[in-house]
Amino acid sequence: MQTEEINNPEHYVPLNKEIIETSPDLTQPAPDNPPWNSWTAFGVWMASVVFIVVLPNLFILPYIMKKGIVATDSAQMMELILKDPTAIILSVIAIIPAHILT
Repeated sequence: MQTEEINNPEHYVPLNKEIIETSPDLTQPAPDNPPWNSWTAFGVWMASVVFIVVLPNLFILPYIMKKGIVATDSAQMMELILKDPTAIILSVIAIIPAHILT
């Protein structure tokens, strides 16, 4: 069956290059014609900012709870976040998933 299609001169399958060149809606993205709009770009940027702010807090929260620090005592929390080596490492490690999600 396949040999019949191949040997038949009337049977023509266009190459991918020909399909892209003839189809106007399948144009290649370019710097002047990106495949997204301004709202999509702004949304991705905003999601990136949210991930970078929220994920480190989610990583540090269990550690803060384990240390027994009250969330309302901001001075004690800031001291822990800025001076405790484990909290600093958790903050740095939490940035990796934020970048992966973005």
